[in-house]
Amino acid sequence: MRFNIHRKIAFAGALLPYKMYINGQYVGTIKNGETLSVEVPRAEVYYLEDNYYFERNAVICDKNLEIYNILLKRIGGWRTASYNEFYIDDGQKIEKLPSFHFERFIDAIFNNNIEQLSKNEQLLVLCLEFWNSILDDIQEVLASSNLVKIIEALQLVGANQCAKFLMQVLEKNFPNETLPLEEVKIEQLNDRINIINQEIWKNESGGLEEFRRVVIHHITNRLNTRENVY
Repeated sequence: MRFNIHRKIAFAGALLPYKMYINGQYVGTIKNGETLSVEVPRAEVYYLEDNYYFERNAVICDKNLEIYNILLKRIGGWRTASYNEFYIDDGQKIEKLPSFHFERFIDAIFNNNIEQLSKNEQLLVLCLEFWNSILDDIQEVLASSNLVKIIEALQLVGANQCAKFLMQVLEKNFPNETLPLEEVKIEQLNDRINIINQEIWKNESGGLEEFRRVVIHHITNRLNTRENVY
């Protein structure tokens, strides 16, 4: 089946190309005012996102159509935050698409109340903690009290390359250290940690593409509820 994604011309973010993903799979890059047409496997749910930051997305339940026409609009800018919104055009009307909301899962990380969530929600939160940490600095993962749980969560959702990479990092670089690392120890090992950070992003070491796909699969198959998608 086909997705036609049209990016409406906008001043805000005009020079930024957007990398588009459907169900965690990169499908192409779209520039200001252009249309991206892609063929994707049919699925029960389609999760669309731009640039993949677990913030802006759209969720479509399959309607057995052969073509989905999507409009990407830039909202805000100048003195306000600028971001994209997804709309669907069925030929008769244009409607804003619902999206998966991450707020309460992100809050669970910072408020340290993961245990109050369901098992599937906990897996997502731990994966998000891993993702948000490595975007910042892998030392955040190494210092997390959830370090062991993060590795287990990565394995359970199928992010095996990330789990393996993280375990190899621990075995190779910190075999005799007490984990999670304390702040003083992190300062002492700063040079070693910086090298690991470089390895993560070199050729997407650690299976970040796999991580993207399996986490979105977990969301669309386990957490696609009215509580989360609106």
